Amino acid sequence: YGLVGSEMCIRDREYRARAELHFAGGFINSGTSVSSYVFGQIADEENIHYHGVISDERKKIELLSQMDTVVVASRDESCSLVALEGAMLSKPLIVTENVGAKYMVSNANGLVVDTGDVMSLRAAFMAMMDKEASTLEKMGNASRRAYDERASMDAYTKDLGALFERRIAAGAGRRIQPVMSKAERRRGRVPSATRDVVVSLTSIPHRMLTIGQCIDSLVEQTKRPDKVLLWLST
Repeated sequence: YGLVGSEMCIRDREYRARAELHFAGGFINSGTSVSSYVFGQIADEENIHYHGVISDERKKIELLSQMDTVVVASRDESCSLVALEGAMLSKPLIVTENVGAKYMVSNANGLVVDTGDVMSLRAAFMAMMDKEASTLEKMGNASRRAYDERASMDAYTKDLGALFERRIAAGAGRRIQPVMSKAERRRGRVPSATRDVVVSLTSIPHRMLTIGQCIDSLVEQTKRPDKVLLWLST
């Protein structure tokens, strides 16, 4: 066991020497003290860089463009703009199960890891580092195709156009049948029209003044939600 442990330590040091990690973004209120401590501990590490909150869109895109892999390791994120931007920039993706944008990730362009599982995330990092540059390029191209098909403005425009066509064809006051993917049909998924409609949204302190109006607008839609979940920052 000691020999295996030693070999693993040597292997870990090799990966660590090859890795270059770039972090960007802010801390949630409840995690500020812990995050500040962690980033203080790694402040002198040559291969780890913390860029803080990047408000300049050009600088953010420039940074993402330089990455080999874009990682979104959030514990709770409805849909990650960073993941979509990474796919738009033809980058392989690593996301956690709780990231809504995981619908963009398949075996062709990245990995989905268990939320909060450090070893799972570590293994994903190492797996990406083991891939040839040509393989990462192919995965990046697959990310871009997924973006074009599912998340681009053209895709949204097409989906909205199809929705309006079905709405008009159904006639006033009639419920329209939602469109299911082939995978959903194979799984025997129940159309959303026959299921409870749950609206889940997150708000932060400086938006508290308008959150009431937002919820009012949600419950006044043609289809009233069966439940509204509001997640608040501590």
